[in-house]
Amino acid sequence: MRIHEARICSLTRRTLFLLIWLSLAAVFLCKNASAQELTPRAYWPLPNGTNVFILTYQKSTGDIVTDPSLPITGVDSDIDYLQLAYQRTFSLFGRTASIQLSQPFADGATEGIVESRGSGEKSLA
Repeated sequence: MRIHEARICSLTRRTLFLLIWLSLAAVFLCKNASAQELTPRAYWPLPNGTNVFILTYQKSTGDIVTDPSLPITGVDSDIDYLQLAYQRTFSLFGRTASIQLSQPFADGATEGIVESRGSGEKSLA
C-alpha cells in the first residue's frame, strides 16, 4: 500500500511542477498584449438639454453571517434602499457636459441574539 501512495504523491508533485513551469513559461514568453479597439464615439453622450429622472428601489432581507468567535447568533436584517436622482446635459465650452444630483435614503432593522459570556444570559439586540 505504501508503494502505491508514494507513486500517487510523486505523480502529483510532477504534475504540479509541470503546471507551474508551463504557467511561468507562458507569462514570460508573451511579448505583446492586445486589446479590442472601440469605434470613436461608440458611447455617444446624451444630446444637450436632456433631462433624466432616476428612481431606484432595493430591498435586502436575510441572514447575516458573523464571526463564530463573537457571542452573536441569529442575526437577521431587513433593509429598504431608495435613491432619487436627476441628471441634465448641457454645453460647456463647446463640449457636452452633465450634472447629476442624487439623494439616497435607507431604512432598515437588524436583529440578533447577544450572549453574555459571564452569566450565560441572552438578550435580543
